[in-house]
Amino acid sequence: EPMLQLTGGLVYSSIDLSRYTNSKPYRGLHRKISTHIAGPVFLSAEYSTFPVHESPSAWDDVRTRKFDLNVRVAFGTFNDRTKIFAFTGLNRHEWSGRRTKFTDLDQRSKGLQEGTYVEVNRWGVNFGCGVTQELYENIGLTCDYRFNFSKAENFEKVGVMDVMMTIGINYSIP
Repeated sequence: EPMLQLTGGLVYSSIDLSRYTNSKPYRGLHRKISTHIAGPVFLSAEYSTFPVHESPSAWDDVRTRKFDLNVRVAFGTFNDRTKIFAFTGLNRHEWSGRRTKFTDLDQRSKGLQEGTYVEVNRWGVNFGCGVTQELYENIGLTCDYRFNFSKAENFEKVGVMDVMMTIGINYSIP
């Protein structure tokens, strides 16, 4: 039966493994709208945003947001209230930051003057898996874990650019 599902929650993300010098996860807000396509297949549009932050020691005034469009396949369990799902889709990553006077470890800011703003807009693909637990008739908990692959500027290879986990509350509209 077709349905619409709205989700709001938290995201924990490394944001950009090609640009940051640490592996500290950053917290942000995650929103998702999903719709049933056919059988076990769903389509979701997702948006993640993060507070302005810094990445010691090379960047400050960092602003990040992510957009995902995913196809999800859900599997039932012995418990009718729990669903496991796998997904894959497209990712749009938008990042901007200001170069500080320090140089980062992998030299991404080499040659940039202090105070220079850099913008990164890249497309990628992501895949992951997760679980949804129905709590009440139309309300449930959901969480997922995903990897994003894309190509960083000045590189010929595609690599893992983000590892991200989301957790939230969903509301289903039949």
